[in-house]
Amino acid sequence: GLATAFEMRHLIELINAGTFKFELGLQYLYNMISFVPRFIWKDKPVVSFSYRISEEIYGEMGKNAWVHTYTPWGEGYLQFGVFGSVLNTIIILLIFYYLRKFIARNPRYMLFVLSNLFISFPLHIRGDLGSLVAMVYRFIFVVIFVKIVHMLVDAFFVSINTINNPIRISSMR
Repeated sequence: GLATAFEMRHLIELINAGTFKFELGLQYLYNMISFVPRFIWKDKPVVSFSYRISEEIYGEMGKNAWVHTYTPWGEGYLQFGVFGSVLNTIIILLIFYYLRKFIARNPRYMLFVLSNLFISFPLHIRGDLGSLVAMVYRFIFVVIFVKIVHMLVDAFFVSINTINNPIRISSMR
C-alpha cells in the first residue's frame, strides 16, 4: 500500500499503450473546485485524482476494491507528461514557500500548519496533489474563521466598553 511509485509506473505504461491520454490540466481544474461541497453542487464531478483514476483502471471502488494512489508526480504526468511532473514539483515548492512566508508574518498559525502539514507530510506526498491542495484550503478556511471570530470579539468588547463608559468613549472620538 505504500509503494505508490509502482502505481505511477502503471499509469505511465497505460499512457504509453494508448489506454489513457494526457488530461491537459483537467485535474488542476478539479483541484480548484474541490472545496465546493456536494450539498451545494449536487452534480459535482469526482475531483479526487486517485479515486477517479482508480475507478477508470480497476472499476467501481468500494467493498472489494481500494483506491490506488499515484503521487503528485504521477498525477502531473497524466496531465502534461514529464512537464506535468515538474509543474507539480514547482506547485508543491510554492505551497511550502508561501506557507513559510505566511507563518513568518503570523506565527500564531504555526502549530496548525505543523500539525496539518509536517506531521502528515508522508501521507500528502504518498497521495496526490489534491491532498496538499485540500490541506491549503483547510488552512485558508481556518485563517478566515479565526479572523471573523477575532473581528466579532473585538466588536463585542467595543460595544461593551461603549455601554459601560459612554462619556469616555464619545469624548475620545
